[in-house]
Amino acid sequence: MYRHECDSSLSEKSRQAMTNDSETKDSLLDPAAAAAAFDGFVATRAPWLTVRPEAPEDAPFLRALFLADHPLAALLPPVMLEQQADIRMAAFRDGHPGAMRRIFESGAAPIGRVIIDWSAPDGSLCVDLAVAPAHRRRGVAGAALEAWKAAADARGLRCALTVLADNPARALYARHGFVEAPGQEGEAGVRMIRAAPAEREQGLPSIDSRC
Repeated sequence: MYRHECDSSLSEKSRQAMTNDSETKDSLLDPAAAAAAFDGFVATRAPWLTVRPEAPEDAPFLRALFLADHPLAALLPPVMLEQQADIRMAAFRDGHPGAMRRIFESGAAPIGRVIIDWSAPDGSLCVDLAVAPAHRRRGVAGAALEAWKAAADARGLRCALTVLADNPARALYARHGFVEAPGQEGEAGVRMIRAAPAEREQGLPSIDSRC
């Protein structure tokens, strides 16, 4: 399962580079427009996928998605597992109330979800990306990442996420241009960053090695 959170910070040089066009970017940072761009990219580049906004009726699917790879699924009672799933979902809602929430479908059945916060500090943040076990390695996560990158690039945004150290998705993110950032003390998982267009054009490092 692909699942991650991130809170990244820009290096001072990168901040200065990105500040030069801040007024232009501010006019583009409309989360609804970014979400529409994301949806359009998926529809164009991955027509075999259907993407739609998350709805309250998706709760059972999201619980099952969260628990699919739960390390204690075989040990804890179902009631406790469901409570943990509900706590996790509430944390996503409360921590990122304005984030884009999308469900991926195939054949009218939900197969994955993504949460992207377009207004996160210093860029766009993928709060969660998860694909049902039976539909992994079929391009669902890759389509989500490509759509996210395209919408972020159009708005001059950096992309950030965090992935568990033993998650094989790290290789997928690396292929999509994400690089590992120095971790902060007490931070769970590995931070991965994809530089903003201004950073890439000027050849500036997207990560401050002093972090």
